[in-house]
Amino acid sequence: MPKKKTALTIEERLQQALVPAEEQPYEVPENWVWVRLGAVCYASKEKSNDFSNEIKYIGLEHLEKDKGIVGFSSADKVKSTKNAFQEGQILYGRLRPYLNKHDIASFSGVCSTDILVFEASVLVANVLVDKFFNLPFFIEYVVANSKGINLPRVSEKTILNTTFPLPPLSEQQRIVERIEELFAKLDEAKERLQEVAERFAVRKAAILHKAFTGELTKQWRRENGVSDESWEEKKLEEVCSKITDGTHNSPTNSLSGEYMYVTAKNIKDTGID
Repeated sequence: MPKKKTALTIEERLQQALVPAEEQPYEVPENWVWVRLGAVCYASKEKSNDFSNEIKYIGLEHLEKDKGIVGFSSADKVKSTKNAFQEGQILYGRLRPYLNKHDIASFSGVCSTDILVFEASVLVANVLVDKFFNLPFFIEYVVANSKGINLPRVSEKTILNTTFPLPPLSEQQRIVERIEELFAKLDEAKERLQEVAERFAVRKAAILHKAFTGELTKQWRRENGVSDESWEEKKLEEVCSKITDGTHNSPTNSLSGEYMYVTAKNIKDTGID
């Protein structure tokens, strides 16, 4: 009689999932290992046909890049089988993976079939996998391996086959805490820069207002005996030789020629690009 296969232990599965040195994207500390994500994380297969209004539903419109889950609706508005998820599991938008929509669920419910549900094993924290999905090399990988032209999708198999740098469990929580600490500082710096940018815009507008009301050169006129009455008010058409709009009778675009061709999209806040 053929022998029954015995289930592999986690350690044995991990050993089989080790990534060869030539496939490792970069060097990691000696006590870390490169594995396939599928060795430490699995995709949930749980489905649901419960569409009562108490069930929370998450569609792709409720997942935003860099913000995660931003809302939900009632499941009574959807009438087809959906993926079920539990609090703490990772939701990942497989449609247009370049948008990189994902987050850890803070409640249980159902979601679109274009949202994959992942659960980490005892070897890795869910939050660490969720942070990993933000790595540029991971995003490049899923984009390069997605299928479809207008509506590209990435499969769960492709995601679980990606290489994952696995630190020891004792170090994972320290890594997550450090990430959150540094991200908080970045968010604070971003807010300060935004405040500076807003103040800059207000001050710039104020300077322009002074320039076109004469206040900016008032001292110069006073020192040079120039009267305020020397200013005149004109219509724009009186001081411009030509005013036109749009791309009427546009010339043929060429990489060479006597003149540079400027269109509206070349006019930026910083000047002509």
